[in-house]
Amino acid sequence: MDDEMRKKIVERWSKIDLSKIRVVTSPDEPLETFLSAGFGIKRMLVINTDVNGKKHVLRVLEKFAENRELEFNIYDAKGANVEDVRGEIEIVWEKGMPYHQRKKPVYWPENRGMIVVDGVNQETDIEVLRAFLYVATMPYGEDCLRPDQLPYGSGFVFLAYDDFPFERFASITDYFKDEYCSITWPPAPYTNE
Repeated sequence: MDDEMRKKIVERWSKIDLSKIRVVTSPDEPLETFLSAGFGIKRMLVINTDVNGKKHVLRVLEKFAENRELEFNIYDAKGANVEDVRGEIEIVWEKGMPYHQRKKPVYWPENRGMIVVDGVNQETDIEVLRAFLYVATMPYGEDCLRPDQLPYGSGFVFLAYDDFPFERFASITDYFKDEYCSITWPPAPYTNE
């Protein structure tokens, strides 16, 4: 760009009323900030969206997981039962004595990962909701399941729609409010500016 062109641009910009300029942030920014602040701290993250916004939210979640080298899994909870969520019980024999343990649920990633849960609504059985809360808040460490057997960080990121059962989840235990954090993400907040 030559000096003459630069002068014309500067002259044009100097005539603009700065109060009329609006700074537009990336539509992903609020969602990425929410994930950065909550993932790994709160174990029941909930993103309120709608059918139109779901595809975009999934793209942001997948990008977030990829940037942190996490395995990305989506679990459709429609029709799930308690064993599906917690893992089936298996009988193990050790030194001639039987005892039971839970198998790792099929939706848990092999490596550290993010589990996005879709399909939880007002029709979801309260025991299934209780199972999600149970799994999300399982303790790590000695005499507990190994960290590689558990969902990483927050445990779950739920996609919420108008019929997401917040009140029913909260009715299970007061502990829910300590582990729950949500954001409403408006669908397609794009602008040409």
